[in-house]
Amino acid sequence: AIYHSVLHATYDVTPCKGLLKDGMYKGDMWQPWGCMMHIYSKPDSERCFRYSRFWGKNNHIVFVGDSKVHQIYSATRRWLENGNAPVKADPDFSYSASVWENSRENLKLEYLPAPEVNSSMIKCLERWSKGPGPTVL
Repeated sequence: AIYHSVLHATYDVTPCKGLLKDGMYKGDMWQPWGCMMHIYSKPDSERCFRYSRFWGKNNHIVFVGDSKVHQIYSATRRWLENGNAPVKADPDFSYSASVWENSRENLKLEYLPAPEVNSSMIKCLERWSKGPGPTVL
């Protein structure tokens, strides 16, 4: 926290802004100033989920949005299933809800199609705000 405060006070850079505009390329990879970009391996991801499971936490990640968000959901799912890197978008994409679970990691990924903010999305958000909801939205 102190480091980021000094960055902000000295250079007027916050970590989020820095990720997008301040940094340099190291080879073919963007390296923001003040942040170390880490490429997580499949074992890294599994270790993170096991840690949450050890403490009795659920790993419920919900992706809500359009076809671009669905691409992120699909890439995350492929990565967690077998460590495969993302592939090009599916041209036959259709807006339908999808759920994938891994009981060993106490993990649930969910995609809810929402190309625009509507009453269905608002009802989900309200329901999650009043009761058990996802770990990450």
